[in-house]
Amino acid sequence: MMSSGFSWGMKSTQPAALVPAQDSSTANWHKAMLTKSAPRPKRRYDDGESEHGSSRTHLPLVRRISQFKKSRTPYVRGQQLPIHRLIEVMSKEDLQSMVMQIIHKRPELAQEVVDIAPKPSVTNSLTILSNKLTGILNSLPYKVDPSSNYAFLRIKPSLDDFYEALSDYTLSYLPPVEVNHIVTLEFLEAITSFLHKLPNWSNPEFNYSKLLAYEQISNTWLMIIRSFVEKASTNLMFLLNENYEAKISKHSELSQGKFDPVLEYLRSEIISFNNETRISQNFSMSNSPLHGLSTNTYADRMI
Repeated sequence: MMSSGFSWGMKSTQPAALVPAQDSSTANWHKAMLTKSAPRPKRRYDDGESEHGSSRTHLPLVRRISQFKKSRTPYVRGQQLPIHRLIEVMSKEDLQSMVMQIIHKRPELAQEVVDIAPKPSVTNSLTILSNKLTGILNSLPYKVDPSSNYAFLRIKPSLDDFYEALSDYTLSYLPPVEVNHIVTLEFLEAITSFLHKLPNWSNPEFNYSKLLAYEQISNTWLMIIRSFVEKASTNLMFLLNENYEAKISKHSELSQGKFDPVLEYLRSEIISFNNETRISQNFSMSNSPLHGLSTNTYADRMI
């Protein structure tokens, strides 16, 4: 019996239990027949052949022995890799290509893939965008002005791919897909810094995509901060403690004022918060209209 664990399913063409055993009398009879064969007329040998040098009389015995050995050799048949082994050996690019081909042939599976796939982390998403940005910067020519038309045309395919990926990833971190505003703010902070690193082109027409990205990201900032502050008044304290006013001010400076609306809204909320805090602090028992109505009056009546 073969052990389980590494079984190829080897099959013998003739099991050992079914091979008939030869008794001694039958074997002796065959031996006698080989030694005492009937006389037959001699033939004339060729020039390069002698009476004792011919080996043709032994071929039938050799063939029978060879066939007998082959019949006892196990037969191993190949098979394709199981699906989990096939995926295991595939590269990331091959696996992506295979999944996209399957979805292209069967579009109804697209939503099922989205539902099954694990949620991407902010770190992994930013790593993808960072690698794309690094590829763009590394592709800029050294001997030519990096803001020239030649440099733009050279990296345009990679630049278009970056903007497309930036749009897709940004939308995936907005409500209602992402309900945690803090996660969204962290993502927006990182991708805004990525935009600052993209080249500014000498041809104003080539800067259109970057300016449009600034405008869309700025509107996203404003939407998320407004929703975050309106959700709870304590969230404004979080923005102050995390120094978001200074961060947005820096973004606006590097983008030629594209983030001014976000900065103005945040500062107006901070001013309102400070005014409310000042009023609440001034409103105390010392200057309250109820000052003087102590509990002693009620205590005197009880006496």
